[in-house]
Amino acid sequence: MRPIRIIRSKKFKVIGFIFIAAIVIGSVFYLGILNFTDQEVFSGKVMRTELVEQEEFGQSIQYQHLYVQLSDGQDKDNLVELDEVVENVNRDFWLETGDKILVSSFEDENGEAMYVLSDVDRRPVLYVMWALFVFLVVWVGRGKGLLSVVGLILTFFVIFAFIIPKLIEGSDPVKVSIVGVFFMLPAVLYLSHGFNKKSNIAAIGTAISVFLIVVLYEVFSVLGNISGFSSEETTYLPQLLGTNDLRGVLLAGIIIGAVGMLDDITVNQVSVVAELKEANPQYGFKNLWLGAMRVGRDHINAIINTLFLAYTGASFPLLILLYANNQPGAITLSGEGVMTEIMRAMLGSMGVVASVPITTFLASYIFSRSKKDKTK
Repeated sequence: MRPIRIIRSKKFKVIGFIFIAAIVIGSVFYLGILNFTDQEVFSGKVMRTELVEQEEFGQSIQYQHLYVQLSDGQDKDNLVELDEVVENVNRDFWLETGDKILVSSFEDENGEAMYVLSDVDRRPVLYVMWALFVFLVVWVGRGKGLLSVVGLILTFFVIFAFIIPKLIEGSDPVKVSIVGVFFMLPAVLYLSHGFNKKSNIAAIGTAISVFLIVVLYEVFSVLGNISGFSSEETTYLPQLLGTNDLRGVLLAGIIIGAVGMLDDITVNQVSVVAELKEANPQYGFKNLWLGAMRVGRDHINAIINTLFLAYTGASFPLLILLYANNQPGAITLSGEGVMTEIMRAMLGSMGVVASVPITTFLASYIFSRSKKDKTK
């Protein structure tokens, strides 16, 4: 039997589907046991709660005294007691009997285990959302949808296994983010769209657009006197990364955020050119370019709205605080937090917009060179 016939056989497709599904399901369990620290964390179930009020430093403090049955660890099935301050906190965090929680384990001065409440165990909800997400993507996208899920997993693997560790080691954030993008491209493009001419052109268009984003960021971050300290969590990074220059970290985030959109629009433009060439074999560079750009302009309108609304949604709490502070517009716009969010949206959008003519030019030139192209 010929190799092509084997690959197209129903049995081969079923085996491939099961194999990829196993990878997806396995990733869920892997994420469930993934740890970024040596600190021991155990699951537990609240068996009983009591409200305790104590006097400390002349103030009345309320505690929620918890009786928790541990689900794992050396004290599995044992009942441990925890205290959680509930005064002046969100009452939605009030724990009830039967709630699943996470507790951290420490050793006291006598070497005995001491447990502290870490948080509510939200992993079951996360697993259900992930399963529903995978189901919808595979149900609608079928084989390609499943491959896109695998590509998404590999993309996050690059982020957590390469980009973040390299940044913590003190590597140049710009170089790390660019190399990380080239690691992501096979997962984002080739796994989802196959190894063919269209994917190759889209990869080149994406790479050029990423380079353009880097150049624009270097220019505007200097002109805008951007330091990278745009939020509260960034104040902890200098000690971790060993540098006070966080501009590269900001750039890495912008690039990662733009790559997903670049993948979509570059593949779309190459596909439009390929379809035009297949439907009109006599078309040369000019006709392919003009036809594809008409479609690209419509796509740009939707993409720009998507990008800006996505960035706005991510920074919505900041926008509410700025509005409530009632500061002059000049101060608000000049604040680094606001300026950083604007740069994220605008530079990512400029890269996406520029990718349309860049990719369309490459695809039109390559497909116009031959009368008959096999793109699949």
